[in-house]
Amino acid sequence: MAGTGPTAEREAPAGNAHSVPDECRTLVDWLYHHARCRPDSIVLVETGRSWTYGDLAEAVQRRATGLRSPQARLISLEARPTGTFVVDYLATFAAGHAALVGRSLDPDVRRRFEPVLVLDPPGDGSPVAVGEAPPLHPDLALLLSTS
Repeated sequence: MAGTGPTAEREAPAGNAHSVPDECRTLVDWLYHHARCRPDSIVLVETGRSWTYGDLAEAVQRRATGLRSPQARLISLEARPTGTFVVDYLATFAAGHAALVGRSLDPDVRRRFEPVLVLDPPGDGSPVAVGEAPPLHPDLALLLSTS
C-alpha cells in the first residue's frame, strides 16, 4: 500500500501503470477519477465514434442531472452494445438509482419489478415514465432480468 486511510492509493496490479484511489468505490467514481487524470484517453469505441473518459464522464453527468430525484427509483434499461446504453447505465447509478437491465419493454418484467422509468424506449430516446416508485431497499443497485 502506498499509504493508509480514505485517500490512500492502492498499488496498481502487475501490468497496470495506474493506481486507483481508495475513494473509487463505484464504477462511476472510477470513471470520474479517470476523466480527471486522463480525460483524452479512449475508454469506449463503437461504430462511428470513440469516447474519451472526458466525453463519457460529461455525458453521464448531463444524463444523471435529468434523472435526479429525492428518492431512489428503479430504472429499466435494455442492454445494447452502444455508447448511449453505457451513458444511461452509468447515469442511473450517478443519479442514485437502481438499474433493471433486461427486456425493458417486456410487460411481464415491468409488472414483476415495477420500474419507474424506461430509458431505452423506441423513438427519440427520451425517458418514458411507466409507474409509481415503490420503495427500494437501500442496498439495491442492479437487477438483471434474464427470462
